[in-house]
Amino acid sequence: MPDIEPHIETIRQDVACPACDYNLRGLVGAVVNCPECGHECDVVQLLTRRWDKPWYHAPRYSTVCLPAGWLLICIAVLPLGLAVIRQRFGGLLFATLFTASLVMGWAFVMDRAWRVFHDPRGWWVPALAHGVLVLLIAGLAGVAVCVVCMLIAFIDSDPWTATGFAVLALVAIACLWAGRLGERFMAGQCIKRYLEHTPAE
Repeated sequence: MPDIEPHIETIRQDVACPACDYNLRGLVGAVVNCPECGHECDVVQLLTRRWDKPWYHAPRYSTVCLPAGWLLICIAVLPLGLAVIRQRFGGLLFATLFTASLVMGWAFVMDRAWRVFHDPRGWWVPALAHGVLVLLIAGLAGVAVCVVCMLIAFIDSDPWTATGFAVLALVAIACLWAGRLGERFMAGQCIKRYLEHTPAE
């Protein structure tokens, strides 16, 4: 059993109804009705509020993110691979085979991600992971570049340029924030899937 499952079960055993504090231990499902007061409780939301580990530790989160990671590797490897193939073999056939193998690898990990949910979430949650990855990379790179350019503009006594880069840095920070929200949402979907398929202890 992965290390994270005992952690989620520990939290799950101690989730209480937000209306009356009745312990919901043993109730099955992502949304349950409190036996004490009848309040509808979103167990996923209650669990994510108490989650104290990085979001990528949520059950099956890494599997859902595999297609986005594979695509990032493809973007990094494809130009170099095509350059080497062109130099060594010089044929379009080898370049096509190399590209096709990368695409087939992406399709394989996308299929694995779909199998986590076996419903439409299996397509749109991994698709969302691609967008989250873009936001996080753009945010990190944007903040780094803007801070450096802002410092250079201050040294050159150019306040207007520095202000422009400060605004762009805020946009990059907003991208990071949106990426983090996307991570939280994806983790919530993974936790929901876990609750739907794992009986309460």
